Amino acid sequence: MFIHFVGLVVYSHIKRVWKELALKDRFPTVEHLIDEMKNIRCIEHKGRAKIITPFVGKQLDICQYFGLKVPDGCAPVVKTIDSKTGRKKKSAAQA
Repeated sequence: MFIHFVGLVVYSHIKRVWKELALKDRFPTVEHLIDEMKNIRCIEHKGRAKIITPFVGKQLDICQYFGLKVPDGCAPVVKTIDSKTGRKKKSAAQA
């Protein structure tokens, strides 16, 4: 009974944030909002560290709206590419 009560409190909070912070524009119902977060998994293997699947797209936006910090290692990594393209300088190619 207590767990059911806590679940209703959490659902009520999610619904309030959904209404107040314009999440209605992005998600038609609270259930759609919750469904977006259901794809996140915590994978455990015996003798190994736990792995949490990366947060992507709308999941990152939802975390921002609720003021949640994305766990370490779950945020997408942006790799930078060297902007210099084309042929290397002659001195670098000879070395």
